[in-house]
Amino acid sequence: EVRGGRSQEYLGPLHRLQENMRVRIEVAGILKQMRIENIKHKYEAEEQAAHQNFRSEKWLSYESLKEEILE
Repeated sequence: EVRGGRSQEYLGPLHRLQENMRVRIEVAGILKQMRIENIKHKYEAEEQAAHQNFRSEKWLSYESLKEEILE
């Protein structure tokens, strides 16, 4: 019966293992998506910080140059 795949001693644990495997695969997929989303958010935050820093430095340079011209 075990070799034929019909034994309850075999099928019960097999079904539990298959269910555990399905759940683990589902959880792993969700975790992967969340990690990818987290990486995207970190990238967007870094990009925004870089743009803000650039604009700030540009404005400071402009103001410094303006002060030099006015002196």
